[in-house]
Amino acid sequence: MEETYQKAVKDICCNADLPREIERLRQEAADSQGFLAGLYEHLITGDLTREEYCSMKKIYEKKATSATGQIQALERRQKILQD
Repeated sequence: MEETYQKAVKDICCNADLPREIERLRQEAADSQGFLAGLYEHLITGDLTREEYCSMKKIYEKKATSATGQIQALERRQKILQD
């Protein structure tokens, strides 16, 4: 995952691309949060076992956390480039 992030940062060659990438990551984080919210409902209705719920919860939490960290790093970079 970190390797993918580093490549994404290197691929963003100018400040104009940063807002677009930040927005994409915000959407990714929001999507992951939305999936997390729906997981519990699926557990309660019996659509997921407890094991499936815990496994999927970990995955979406990791995706949301990763996207949030990448957003913060890109926002810091954007600020440096603007100064």
